Amino acid sequence: MKQRALTELEFLSASPNRQRILDALSEREKTPDVLGDTLELPRSTLQRNLSALEEHGYVTHHPTANTYEMTTAGRLARSALADALSTISTATTLAPFLEQFPVDLPVDTETLADCEVILATADDPYQPVSAVKTAVAAAEHVRGFMPTVNPLYIESVRKYDVGDISLDAIAPPDAYEALAERYEGILQRMTQSPTISLYESTAVPDFVVLFAGETLLLGAVDEHRRTHSILRAPSASPVFDWAKQRYEDTKDEAVPLE
Repeated sequence: MKQRALTELEFLSASPNRQRILDALSEREKTPDVLGDTLELPRSTLQRNLSALEEHGYVTHHPTANTYEMTTAGRLARSALADALSTISTATTLAPFLEQFPVDLPVDTETLADCEVILATADDPYQPVSAVKTAVAAAEHVRGFMPTVNPLYIESVRKYDVGDISLDAIAPPDAYEALAERYEGILQRMTQSPTISLYESTAVPDFVVLFAGETLLLGAVDEHRRTHSILRAPSASPVFDWAKQRYEDTKDEAVPLE
């Protein structure tokens, strides 16, 4: 059964024209001339694919009216093919992030279809960091934890009055120590701000969880502790609740930065 399903999937995906034909027949039956005009396919290409689809039982031909109609099997196959292609597309998009992320997300890959992955590339190595900065700048309140603090985040804070930023952040003690060497003044201003709460903990996971308003930014870091990629998820995503629980658990273990 599984082998037959794989054979049929291979058949349907072997030519994009087969899916296009099924899509064109999804509402009503059509003549070859109408299909040819709609899909802008040469007559020979159209007829070859119609014959193949008919042989597999996905369309039926009505000789009297010279029309083709999608069968029940065709409708089921069309829906299954669309689902399969969507799942493959989602997996391909998520793969670079999931391979770098240090823990397995307890959600089905399909449920991450509405998420966006932002990768550091050779042309734009700071793309994930830029995405974080943009999200933080647009949010009224930001909370989260990170295993290290990218100096570019601190540079962005310099553009604002720290009193305008509502922030709850958790990081390891060594991350704050590294920042203090270069940004002691701004770090001191942040600790004194009534709208910023900084916490430290040695139990911060080796990934980033950041909530910018109702958007989750889940970050994977590389071996140099640089941001490798960001998964941006809406509040309706199942991974949002998982990340929220990880944040709350981490905050329970944290203490205010002195």
